Amino acid sequence: FPLASVIRPSSRICNKIFKFKASGHSCGLLGPLAALVYFVSPIMLIPGIILFALTLWSSVYLGRHTVSHFAVGGIIPVFWLLVTGAIIL
Repeated sequence: FPLASVIRPSSRICNKIFKFKASGHSCGLLGPLAALVYFVSPIMLIPGIILFALTLWSSVYLGRHTVSHFAVGGIIPVFWLLVTGAIIL
């Protein structure tokens, strides 16, 4: 079950219907990170948190997103990973 097939439409629904600009960079970073932590090892959180913090800082600093945009962009793939993980396992 390709996880990306549900993440992209969810992000677009958030952006188009709810008029809330969910961060695609956060989505693209936290989706694979959550999968690594869920299926491989929680130790993957260490480099993931560093990458997340740098990406968050740059998005806010450049004025592309707010912290809430970034948070919602990160919640989308984590939610779908948990849903599909529960179905698979």
